[in-house]
Order: sequence, then C-alpha cells, then structure tokens
Amino acid sequence: MIRELEMQEIEKVYREEMSVDFPPEELKSLELIRRLKEEGRYLAFGNFDGEELTAYAFLIHEKDDPVYLLDFFAVCRGGRDKGTGSKFIQELFQLLHPEFWILEVEDVESASNEEEREIRSRRMAFYHRNGVKDTSLYTCQFGVNLKLLYLSGKEVEENIEQRLYEKLDALYGFTFEERYGDGSVTLMKPEGLCR
Repeated sequence: MIRELEMQEIEKVYREEMSVDFPPEELKSLELIRRLKEEGRYLAFGNFDGEELTAYAFLIHEKDDPVYLLDFFAVCRGGRDKGTGSKFIQELFQLLHPEFWILEVEDVESASNEEEREIRSRRMAFYHRNGVKDTSLYTCQFGVNLKLLYLSGKEVEENIEQRLYEKLDALYGFTFEERYGDGSVTLMKPEGLCR
C-alpha cells in the first residue's frame, strides 16, 4: 500500500533510512525538506507491507505542475531484489499521473573505483528496466556528477531536453537558492562535468 508521509514520518525515514541509503553530500537538510513541504513543493510517499515501510520516494515539484523531480528513491534494507522497487515506482507514477518525472542518477563514468562503478551501473539498469530514458544532460551538485533521466507515461516530444532544463532551472532556483547561482549546483552537457 502506498500513502503520503506526514512530516513526523519523513523525519523518521530521514534519520533511520536515508542517512544510511544516501551519502551525506547528497542529502538535503531536514529544514529544507520541511520548508518545501510547507510551501506545497515537496511530497514524500512510503510503500508499506502492513505497518512495515518497504520503500520510499521523495519528490519536488512546482505547485500545480505535473512535472516532478524524483529527489530520493530507495527500497529499505531487507526488501531489495524482490521486485519491490519496480512495483513501487510504477504504482506511484500511476498514482501521481505526472507529465513526466526527472531523475538525477549518479554518473557511472564518474565513479571513483570499480565497486562504486558496479553499484551505479546496477542502479542505472534498474531505472532503465522501469522505462526511464536517458538524456545528454547532467547536473553537478557539490562535486557529485549526476546524469539526468526522465520517465513519462506517454510519447514525449522532441524538445524534451530543453523542457527538462527549463523545469530543473526553476526547481533548482527555489530548492538550492543562492547555491545554484554560486556554482555549487550546475546544469550542463557532458563536457561540463565536475572533475
């Protein structure tokens, strides 16, 4: 069963799951998540088996806009490799009826070692198996290169990359604020990747 998480539940997921599932440099602060949620720009959903959380997804969007940035997505420890993630991502996508989702996924080519490269490759393969499409766009956030992908339930017109760029430009503006302007967070083509 999928349901939207309240702020108290978000805080628990953040402390108990996200702090383990994501590197510290990729996590947004709880204060930022709380502010965006209060502004109506942040959604958090949990997938539950009874009372047990099996997966979670956090999304950013502009109010009343059918385009979402999948900010965080993970299957909880113990529930991986059982199809939970695929089922959750597909059901949540249907529940929200977005025009499309934008995803930021760690760039495989920027991995610092073979183990990290393998983890990133598996993550990318998971998204591709679930209908996510590649773009030639990247973002660099605080020194981490992320490839931009998208998921749409319908055929997307040819100018998808321009639309992704415009949507992310707006989302990053209110999410990262001055850090987007000072170069800590950038949107770019592959030749501009952080080195």
